[in-house]
Amino acid sequence: RLSAVSDDLDRAMFWMSLWNMVQHAELGVVEYAELALTHLPRERNFQVLTKVVETLYGRRLNSNSVLRYLAADEGPAARQYARLAGRLEEFFWGQLEKAQPGSDPQKLWLDAFLRVARSPESHAKLARLLAGELTLPGLPLDQDRRWSAVAQLNRHAAPASRERIAAELKR
Repeated sequence: RLSAVSDDLDRAMFWMSLWNMVQHAELGVVEYAELALTHLPRERNFQVLTKVVETLYGRRLNSNSVLRYLAADEGPAARQYARLAGRLEEFFWGQLEKAQPGSDPQKLWLDAFLRVARSPESHAKLARLLAGELTLPGLPLDQDRRWSAVAQLNRHAAPASRERIAAELKR
């Protein structure tokens, strides 16, 4: 029903209340993520969309987020993290493909994908974007986003990370 709330401010307050509940352990992080994955495709307000997406991956590298709360090195929590991170990769890429070319949401979905790309499949997409083999209609890969892609590949020790850094330094 969250998507049915017509007033943008009311929806924003509901989302922020839900996020506060996660931060105070009153709502499970996975339940929050499920709500987001269900309702974000129908979010009409870009500011609300941006704020909720940032709660999923974190605005800055170490800020609170769904992925940070689930982060674990081993055991069931690590498997849950891997499953959700994979779902976020697929979700963000899917929304990126559906977004209107050149729109702010298209940029938001790309930036979100750049932050969560962890799987070999996502790394391959990033490598193809950097090589110019994969393009996004209406969204040229600017230098900041190129560096974000290179950093994400390097962060996860993707093959040829050092070579990509060297190539970007020459651009």
